[in-house]
Amino acid sequence: MGDDAARLFGSILLAHTWQAATRRSTLAEPDRPDASLVIDECHNFLNLPGHVNDVLAEARGYRLSLVLAHQHLDQLPADLREALSADARNKIYFNASPKDANELKHHTAPLISPHDLTHLGAYQAAARLIIDGQQTSAFTLRTRPLPALVEGRAEAVRQASCQRFTGTVVARRAGQAPESTAGRASGHASREGDPGAPSASSRS
Repeated sequence: MGDDAARLFGSILLAHTWQAATRRSTLAEPDRPDASLVIDECHNFLNLPGHVNDVLAEARGYRLSLVLAHQHLDQLPADLREALSADARNKIYFNASPKDANELKHHTAPLISPHDLTHLGAYQAAARLIIDGQQTSAFTLRTRPLPALVEGRAEAVRQASCQRFTGTVVARRAGQAPESTAGRASGHASREGDPGAPSASSRS
């Protein structure tokens, strides 16, 4: 596809995802299923209408959690860097360069120094989280190594996603109940005109 086309496609997809999230404003909060949006190399795709600060501030109300990942601070435009610093509620840092560590120390001091940030080992990270509505002090953690590769799992996940979500969208546009929600798999009949509400997913 090429880098430029991938950035454009990703930005459009992200904008449509955000528009779908904002339409949840017509639903009572208990009726908004949890959803997570993970954006790797986020600086390539955060070209949303409005300011990123507003997106980060409002997403929680729509029950949408955002995971924004990048490699180093110089990848981020100044306004995006400031928005993430101020409004990303949970922050996790892996091994940082001395330059980045000197800037990130404002979030980790006094318990974790710039020297600590530049000497994090494999599978080790520093974090500062919101727990029960309260900001924690910075702490270190150890992540789990990647599990062993399961042959064919990636393709199975892609196929399951296509069957569950693509069919639902096509059927909704056609005004029909999708076959995947017809009830024979679950033992429940689908309601006419209700092509299947999205199921809740746990927040990451």
